[in-house]
Amino acid sequence: GAGVDWRMRCVQLALVHDLAEALVGDLMPGEVSKQRKHELERDALQRMVLHLDAAMAAHVLELWHAYERGDSAEARVVK
Repeated sequence: GAGVDWRMRCVQLALVHDLAEALVGDLMPGEVSKQRKHELERDALQRMVLHLDAAMAAHVLELWHAYERGDSAEARVVK
């Protein structure tokens, strides 16, 4: 049902967010600017998805951008 899809989306958002941090590290507020953190994580994730097929790479990047925007209920829950 819809509840399962909603929870799965939350899990996907959290995992993709953590993928970027796997390369960049979990930067604490004040270590770098928000903009720089965003750039570092985006660049790391873009390097990681090079190893995926185009459809999966696009899906992973869409999830990461959705998390970063925080404009969905799921993204707000995960943040």
